[in-house]
Amino acid sequence: MNDFRFDWFASLKAPFVDELASHMFPTADAPCSGVNVELVHSERISLAKHVLSSLYQAYTSPHAANTVSYPKKKPAYKLKSESKVPYSYKRAIEVFERLCELSWVRVTDAVTQKLYTRIEATGALSAKFED
Repeated sequence: MNDFRFDWFASLKAPFVDELASHMFPTADAPCSGVNVELVHSERISLAKHVLSSLYQAYTSPHAANTVSYPKKKPAYKLKSESKVPYSYKRAIEVFERLCELSWVRVTDAVTQKLYTRIEATGALSAKFED
């Protein structure tokens, strides 16, 4: 498959991306002892914007697959690493699950131990992209 990992796309600075990310995670979680909920919320929003940007770029490009690779295994993630996904694994799974809950992505399961899971925009998300 010739699709790219979501973090290889640029994170777009566009109002519709901000709006979609805010819809995914409208507010921070309730305060919790020992957890900076504002930081967690900020990390979710940042990652959601990057994933939404990659889905949009894949969806609208005539030269790319409509799918984006989305690693779901912990070893694929490491903050401050050039070869790994530079986000928190925990936040990445939260964003992935939220996209699925909203029915904004269609999931193509990866071949075990060989490929990442592939996702593509669908439903209300693809309709927003069409606008």
